[in-house]
Amino acid sequence: MKKNFKFIGNIDVQNIREQVLLISEDIWNHDTSRQEIETKHSTTNFVPIKWNYESLTTGKEAEVNTEYVEQFNLQNFIEEITDIIKKSYGNGTVVRMLFTRMNPNSKILPHKDAGESLIRAHRIHVPIFTNENCLFTVNEETINMKPGEIWEIDNSETHSVENNSNNYRIHFIIDYMSKGLL
Repeated sequence: MKKNFKFIGNIDVQNIREQVLLISEDIWNHDTSRQEIETKHSTTNFVPIKWNYESLTTGKEAEVNTEYVEQFNLQNFIEEITDIIKKSYGNGTVVRMLFTRMNPNSKILPHKDAGESLIRAHRIHVPIFTNENCLFTVNEETINMKPGEIWEIDNSETHSVENNSNNYRIHFIIDYMSKGLL
């Protein structure tokens, strides 16, 4: 039984994979603040779908980047994943959403997330592009997440990621605050 990971379910990611392939290098590299402020993420890029740094410390819901939602036709995917999450955690709010892209043959070094909002939120990963050589570790427990699987990780514990492949690893990350945690 896994204690640092919670399997929530599966979602079809085929359509979203096609949309992610449309994300240009300019967009992946447009906002580098996450890599600069959080050096542990220096081997990644991100596309902010619903994101701001204020939400990390306050828990205040970030604003949706409607341009990206429309450009990459994300509305149905967001609605479907939110419905799945609500079935596991009840009513609440998606406070942040982003795509993260991890470089080939790279690591995210062991760390714990800090900030009241990050600790209170359910940190949910949905692999979009990954492979058997991408390993996610929380404490001493390591798993390989498959495309379309929905996993909550315990980000208050020490965690790290290894991408031991020649391909990018792309995840959709959601921070969900259950109603009682807001």
